[in-house]
Amino acid sequence: MPQGRPGAGIEGPPPVHIDLWIRAGEPLAGEMSPDGGQPTSFEGWLDLLDKLSELVASGVPDSADRRSQ
Repeated sequence: MPQGRPGAGIEGPPPVHIDLWIRAGEPLAGEMSPDGGQPTSFEGWLDLLDKLSELVASGVPDSADRRSQ
């Protein structure tokens, strides 16, 4: 079995660092930003997941979310 990082030989988009700050647990609220960019606020688990998926999709050139913009 080869040694090293899983997926090291797979080509794809560069990794994206996402900072996430949770300001309140009940109800869930906070901010997130990609690679130190402009923070985006979220309120609730569904909003967190929606905004997180948008940030991840924005780093993938062929994603359906980017093609629809």
